[in-house]
Amino acid sequence: MFSGRISRFWQRLSVRVLLVSSLIWLGALLVTYLYLANHLRSQALARLDEELKTAVFLATHLIDSIEGEVDTETLREEVEHVSLIYGGSHCFVVVFDAQGNEVVATDRSSWPVFEPPRPAQTGFLTAFVIQTHVLQGHPGYRSIFYAHPNGLIFEVGFSLAEMQRELTTNLRALGYGVGLAFLLSLVLGTIVLKRTLRGIRTISLESRKIRTLNDLSHRIALPTGSYETDELALTLNQMVANVDHLVSTQRQVVNHIAHDVRSPVTRLRALGESASRDPNFDREDWAGQVVEDCDRLLHLVNQLLEIAQAESGLLRLEIETIDLNELLEDAIDLFHILAEEKNLELVKQDASDSVCVQTDRRLLQRLCSNLLDNALKYTQAGQIRLGTLVEPGKVGFFIEDTGMGMDPEQVSQVFERFYRGDPARTQPGFGLGLAFCHAAAKAMNAELVCHSELGVGTRFELRFSVSLDNEDV
Repeated sequence: MFSGRISRFWQRLSVRVLLVSSLIWLGALLVTYLYLANHLRSQALARLDEELKTAVFLATHLIDSIEGEVDTETLREEVEHVSLIYGGSHCFVVVFDAQGNEVVATDRSSWPVFEPPRPAQTGFLTAFVIQTHVLQGHPGYRSIFYAHPNGLIFEVGFSLAEMQRELTTNLRALGYGVGLAFLLSLVLGTIVLKRTLRGIRTISLESRKIRTLNDLSHRIALPTGSYETDELALTLNQMVANVDHLVSTQRQVVNHIAHDVRSPVTRLRALGESASRDPNFDREDWAGQVVEDCDRLLHLVNQLLEIAQAESGLLRLEIETIDLNELLEDAIDLFHILAEEKNLELVKQDASDSVCVQTDRRLLQRLCSNLLDNALKYTQAGQIRLGTLVEPGKVGFFIEDTGMGMDPEQVSQVFERFYRGDPARTQPGFGLGLAFCHAAAKAMNAELVCHSELGVGTRFELRFSVSLDNEDV
């Protein structure tokens, strides 16, 4: 149980983000601390070296100011004077001859017992030589060697104890500052992270509410606290809206199917009851009605399957070059008798050039036939115009009638399954023809649009996207 709690705790996004960001920030602070510590040490050593150079310059300058030969006693007084200037317990001065033998030295009783390194020969010391010496149980010292033109070699040494105390104080203050900065960043990071994750928790709770109540009309309120969570909430709202629309559409489809199936099934049942009760029942007429109702049901099922195949991309298209002018002329030849029976005129727009597309001929012919049949069905007088469309990057055709037309609300639903523009259902059909046309256009990578005005007429346009190099106009 305890391990499970730890596992769930570690799986929380807030814990992992906070831990990773804290480790990164801590690493950055440690690198900064090490860099500043090294910089402080370098600066402290640089200041100490400048003081060493000043001290050795002072010692040699005092000797240079003495006229005549400098005896040992005078030399001792001068170096002790320099040592006292810088603090006898923190500074020592030693003078060597050219052979490296000690001539004079300051009092080193307060210093630990050590053997100072012998200086190199005078000819070798062409510049200042600075060395650091570490002693066991002592902070150590840093000394400078300088070869005077008179043959003497001066060594001035400073204890590192004071520098180390100052450096320790500065590094401690720097460490406190780094630690405080880390704690502040941790607190601020936690606050910002909680504020950011608050939106995620809100989205999670609202999504759970939608799932629990099965309320697809519920939406996540905006804003949620950050731009990213707002985008997530907006996407989820759109997804729920789409699901709600699909569920509503499915419900409508089921209702329409039940309505369209009920009538033939009811007739079949009535015919069956009559045949079983009445020995004089006309069985030949009964058989004809049964076949008619079965054909109607089979046609409904086939249309639904074809729409589903077209929408899912399962239709196998046989691509070939099709001249749209020839396609429209064939459609006019097929429907002109039906148009004459209704005293309608089929008019084709004049086109001297061919307009070709690459698609499936059978599917395109059926789409065109459905559109033309729909125009004939809802046009009582006037004419039906057909023609090709040629636009930049697009080609296609249109079918325009002078029928009853539709209002904007009807136009928005015209491609839905089982939608009937005729509420009284005076026209035969299931309301699947235009739904199939829309699905077929999508399967052919084409665009089918409807423009209509109530009392004026309706115009359907089918457009194929083509490259300018492939347009054959």
